Amino acid sequence: MCDFIEEYESKSASTICFLFKILDDGKYLIEGSDHSAARETELMLKSYSEVIEKKNKLIQREQRKVERLLFNTLPETCVNQLRDQGQTQPEKFDEVSVLFLDFVGFTTLSTKMSTDTLFRELNDIFTQFDNIIIQHRCERIKTIGDAYLAVCGMPKRISDHANLLSLAAYRMREYIQQRNQNSKYEWRCRIGIHTGEVTGGVVGRLKYIYDIFGDGVNTASRMESNSAEMKINMSEATHNLLSNDFVIEPRGLINVKGKGEMLMFYLEDIIGNPCADLIESEVILPHQDSLDEHFMRDYIGED
Repeated sequence: MCDFIEEYESKSASTICFLFKILDDGKYLIEGSDHSAARETELMLKSYSEVIEKKNKLIQREQRKVERLLFNTLPETCVNQLRDQGQTQPEKFDEVSVLFLDFVGFTTLSTKMSTDTLFRELNDIFTQFDNIIIQHRCERIKTIGDAYLAVCGMPKRISDHANLLSLAAYRMREYIQQRNQNSKYEWRCRIGIHTGEVTGGVVGRLKYIYDIFGDGVNTASRMESNSAEMKINMSEATHNLLSNDFVIEPRGLINVKGKGEMLMFYLEDIIGNPCADLIESEVILPHQDSLDEHFMRDYIGED
């Protein structure tokens, strides 16, 4: 007995499969079966697969949005802890350099601008500060109005924190000086730096905020308030860690509220190229929608 199969596809898109059999007596036996149900099932499974793939890409898109927001709000180590453990633990650092920057006469300056102009000016300045901070391996903690708080040596520990943060402070002041030459509005800042003990961690449950506490933070604030316009004032603890590349002007003992007399120093200039092997090449902060643009290219496809 010999068998062979022949398929026939009708105009209604249903597939009929014929099985031809030659019997022993020479007669033919034809068996027919309709495969349209199997074809419909195949098409349905394919459609479901496409839907699932699109859903997975949508989920990935939302995950990218969440991660982008977290990385913009919290240090990388905290984001990793939240992702892996669902919580973060506060951490104490024995030696961290802390920077406070505040603008002089901000209230008066703000009255000369519209609300849109004020926020645009601050956004431009703080964005460039962020760029400088990242380049010098520092971490911006937060902004409070016109005040800017940054650290070096936490949450990633680095031995040259005092040199890197002092260099970043010098570049930040240099940027303001250059900006004032071509800007309608003149911004003038005070900067304070101190090196000491700091504790950092995520505060709150409804809104995650990474914040820092301790004597190191309080003393850095005192360094800023005891500085002068367009000056970088630092404590003895920070000064003692700096390399010879920094030109320092001693100020002597200054009475500090709640702390008594403290030695202070102005950072006047930088010679040579300190920390050249540690400084990142120019960092361009990503566009806000860059991840969405990458997703759309993946989702829709490119010609």
